[in-house]
Amino acid sequence: MHEDLVSLFKRDSAVIMMSGHKEDGKTDFSLRMGEDAMELGLITRMASNIKTKDERCDNISNYYDLENWLMVKGRKYFIFDEAGKHISRMRFMAQMNKVIIDIIQLVRHYDATFTAIAPTEKLIDSRFLGSELLDCRIRKLNKKFAEVRNKLSRQVYVIRNIPRTTVKFWSKDIASFSLEREYDMKKLSIYEKAALLYGQGSSMQAIGDSFDPPVHRFAVARMLRKYLSLRFKELKECHVSQT
Repeated sequence: MHEDLVSLFKRDSAVIMMSGHKEDGKTDFSLRMGEDAMELGLITRMASNIKTKDERCDNISNYYDLENWLMVKGRKYFIFDEAGKHISRMRFMAQMNKVIIDIIQLVRHYDATFTAIAPTEKLIDSRFLGSELLDCRIRKLNKKFAEVRNKLSRQVYVIRNIPRTTVKFWSKDIASFSLEREYDMKKLSIYEKAALLYGQGSSMQAIGDSFDPPVHRFAVARMLRKYLSLRFKELKECHVSQT
């Protein structure tokens, strides 16, 4: 890795914008930076909404899991691909845009490095590109070359002969990033399913109708009470064990 990029990963935190045309190797280079940073001992884990088949890279596609992942001890690096679809300039006041700005604050707080990837900066909410948030701009010129504008070091240069990453990934299989945690309904108990749907705003009747066979809304109410009872018991046992 170029020594100037190494300096970015050595900082408490850094936010990078990666842009470039299709098939210019934006995702590949982002993963390569994480791979090199890990080999140099600058990070302990990396993650992305890119689906990979590599034990060094975790797959995260929602705010809940990202927040919990950032809280784990150690230096971390998160790659946010297809950022233009999530922090679009066309949706300036959208909830997702606000949440992504919150994520940047989390990244700063937990001393992580963050790279957002998009074909062009014109797609990105201007608040993300502001000087108070963004530390470095990287524009892939082609698969082998990249132009770097590092605001922290005030350097502008071109990196040549960029090696491919060894992380196996699928460029056409990038998970959309959501605000809510994704659940596998098939793995939830009837009590957990009822509580989840109720928390999402479903009525007792609608929750009952979602079961096969359907159940009466009074039965749903009993499920919710049972779920709360179980959760309260778990919390009580946890509190006792800590004291």
